[in-house]
Amino acid sequence: MIIQDINMQSVFNSNIIYIVGTLLAIKYFIQAFFSYNNSKQSIKIEGKPRIHSTIVFLIGFILFIIFVFKKENSSFAFFALPILLLGLIIGIWGIINLNKNYNDDLIIYQNSSLVKNGIYSLTRHPIRLGICLETISLALLIGSVYTIPLLLTYLYLNHKRTCTEEQFLINNFQQEATEYLASVPRYNLLKGIYKKLKRPSVIKFGGL
Repeated sequence: MIIQDINMQSVFNSNIIYIVGTLLAIKYFIQAFFSYNNSKQSIKIEGKPRIHSTIVFLIGFILFIIFVFKKENSSFAFFALPILLLGLIIGIWGIINLNKNYNDDLIIYQNSSLVKNGIYSLTRHPIRLGICLETISLALLIGSVYTIPLLLTYLYLNHKRTCTEEQFLINNFQQEATEYLASVPRYNLLKGIYKKLKRPSVIKFGGL
């Protein structure tokens, strides 16, 4: 039994890079698909890009490269994978929920509306939340204290990008956005679910 467990652990460790890489590839393929389809729409308003968005991307990329080329597997792998899966599910749901409103940048299309249904009735930023969970899982998979400064910088800049996005929404959707931001938690999915259960209604998958 002990030998069997060791063999399973060995197989798991040898395939962890392929598992994580495949899961992330699926998520970013879906993201690229919606980005490409929606790029054909006419843009109504476009916000100026912020430097912290670029830095956020670079930090995430660096963490992934460190994970791929590290020599030893982290003992936190069994904890990291469920976090990664949760982040991917939340993020993909957020992308699909936005549907024709989705874009990587601060863009509002001609026929865009403020999406408040589906997972956006539980958390205001499911895609950002998902990305943060993905990055935390990568840091756990690396399993080094040296990644902590990178992770904290990533989370801080991601939060700043989120605040910029919220101000962009307020500027363009005004009262509707203000009321939405006041009624739905920014990141706290559990709080959003609790609030939703207090006023029962059907959670639609949205955007399909």
